[in-house]
Amino acid sequence: PRLHHHHLPPPGHVRQGGSPPQELGPQVHPQHQPPAPPLTALFEDIVGGGEANAALANAITFMAHSGQDATIIVSKNSGRYRVQGGCFEALWLLGSELARRLTVHFANAPSEGAEPFEITCSDELPLAPYFSLVDRHHACRRALHTTRADLEAKGTLFRATQKRLVVRFKDRNPASVDELGALLTRTYDGIIEATEGGERQERELA
Repeated sequence: PRLHHHHLPPPGHVRQGGSPPQELGPQVHPQHQPPAPPLTALFEDIVGGGEANAALANAITFMAHSGQDATIIVSKNSGRYRVQGGCFEALWLLGSELARRLTVHFANAPSEGAEPFEITCSDELPLAPYFSLVDRHHACRRALHTTRADLEAKGTLFRATQKRLVVRFKDRNPASVDELGALLTRTYDGIIEATEGGERQERELA
């Protein structure tokens, strides 16, 4: 079969208005030469032009379809960017898109005698939220593994109890099946509970 690879930017949209969120989340301060272009020029295909978007010259907030947002803020004094996000994932989405657009911008408009464009960051990477996500994902994986093992054990017990009930019913003088019936009911309820718990854990991993 023929394959064609094409890289698409992450989905998101611009929150109208230039006011960044009041609550600060993880943030980075990318450094680069030459000076940064205006935000409205860098993201012209998204925000458009005209006086209506003049407020976006100093700050643009992007919100992904998941509801997570991140903001690019331009310093009025130094003209440098600051990228801050409500969470680590949003920070990465916007930061990677900003780096891509800056690279394309300076590649298409090189300055004579200028040094090759590169982006550096002297900030300490905000890895604590990332490690928290990894720990939560690992805990959810372990819980799902335990749930599946429990579901398998309950399924084995349920089938064994069914067979014992069939044998008891075939006996000419069967003993009481009340205990087996109660065990079958409890096992069935446990299977339903484990199944619902496993479905919740799978949704958390999705």
